[in-house]
Order: sequence, then structure tokens, then C-alpha cells
Amino acid sequence: MDKNEPRKICCGAFVGDINGSVQEFGGSLEYGCSLFQDGMFLTDDSFLTVAVMDALLQAGPVEEGTEYEARLASRTKECLVRYAEAYPFGGYGAMFMEWVRSKGRVPYHSEGNGGAMRVSPCAWLGRSLEETLRLARIVTGVTHDGKEGMKAALATASSIYLARMGKGKDAIARNMSSYYPGIEERALLLSLPGSFSDLAEKSVPHAFACFLMGEGYEDTLRLAMARHGDVDTEGAIACSIAEAFYGPESFPLASEKVLQYFNEELLDVILRFQKLVSAI
Repeated sequence: MDKNEPRKICCGAFVGDINGSVQEFGGSLEYGCSLFQDGMFLTDDSFLTVAVMDALLQAGPVEEGTEYEARLASRTKECLVRYAEAYPFGGYGAMFMEWVRSKGRVPYHSEGNGGAMRVSPCAWLGRSLEETLRLARIVTGVTHDGKEGMKAALATASSIYLARMGKGKDAIARNMSSYYPGIEERALLLSLPGSFSDLAEKSVPHAFACFLMGEGYEDTLRLAMARHGDVDTEGAIACSIAEAFYGPESFPLASEKVLQYFNEELLDVILRFQKLVSAI
């Protein structure tokens, strides 16, 4: 790889979202299905993950203090609204769209999984676990300030960070268990096919279980797809952790295909963010 070329990282959320997209509106896929099929597409998971990347880029170098926190929160609000309006067919949640259309845009105490699905850029930009959690709190808190919604985002961001730092599955599982006690014991049951739920308390442990049970990046994706729950979001969360743990090079098809789904505007943001975090 050329030293000036950004690493193909922080794409796990896109991989899970794209491959789960056909189930977003009632489709069904099995474990052994073809990946990156014709007809797969970007949903809100991808658009809002790019929005968080954009907000982090606009906020500038991470700094201590309330001034930076206020700036990042403001940029996050602006980007979430702008991307939702520019890409209105992403399957956004009803409460989120009410927030987008509102005047004050105050946090709405969401207990959903939307904060967790878009938080992965924070784990790639964070230079420590503490900084990762701080960034995650800021970008999540503009909407998902409810207990379960925030917990899911922090659990996801911290798990991605630990995977990125080369921690083993035991350490990552312990971190997950600090948010969702007994996750290792519940993993088998949680990964069985289940009904749709976008509540963080129900869906995020499923995504974690798919990672814990997965034998690789691609296997994690397939386990999430075969669950038939909130597949694009559970896949986005599970694959964000798997990408950091196994490395993007472990799933060559994803590295080859994933960015082909983005237009020039979105791709520019992704590449600039990759370049930024590659230098960390």
C-alpha cells in the first residue's frame, strides 16, 4: 500500500448495512447467500455513520474542554440533519425524523439502537478508551440520551476500540458483559433467528453475540444476516467490531465492493476520514 493511501478501515458498519439492506423492508436472506448482491443498497445506518465522520472532521483535532464538546455536538446535529434530508430514503426511524424536522432539535431520550449503529468512527478516531467514550457520548447524546440508547453506543464504541487495539475476544467479551451482564452465556441463544426489534436493549446484544460466535469477519456478517432481526443495524454493529478485530484484509470481497455503493460526495468524506485515522 502506498504510504499516502488511506487504509481501508472504518467500513464495517457499511458492510453490515449493505448486506442487511434487503431485509430492512421485509426481505429474507440465509447464512449461505451471495453477498453484495444486485439490489442491495445503503440505508440510514450508512448515511448517518458518514454524517458522524463528517462531524468529526469538521470539529477539528480532538481537544479537552467544553468548547470542543459543544463544537462537536453542534456539528453532529448539523450533519445528521443534512444527511437525512439529502438521502431521505434510508429507512430512518420515526422519532429520529421528528427530531430532524423539529426546531429545537433537543435530545429525545431514545432507547433505540440508532446511536450504536453510527458510533464506529469515534472508536477509530479515539486515541484512548477514555477519549473514545467521550467522543461517543457527544455524538450520541444529541439524540440518544436515554439510558439504553447511550449504553448501547458506549458498549459498541468501547468494543470496537478494544478490538482495534488487538485485545482478545475474552477481553472484549468482558467489556461487553460490563454493559450487558452474561453476554457470553447468552450468546448462543441470542444468535438464534429472532423477531425484529430496534430497541437497543434487545438488538445490540444480538449483534455482540454474532461477533463473539463468529469465526471471522465474513462469518460474523453471515451470522447477523441469518438472524432475521434488525439485520442491517445488527450487521452494522457486529461487523464494525469484526473489522477492527480481524482486519479489513481478512474479508477481501468487502474491501473490494463496499465503497462502490457510495456516490462521490459520500466517498469523499469516507476517504478523508480514513486518511485522518490512518495517521493516528
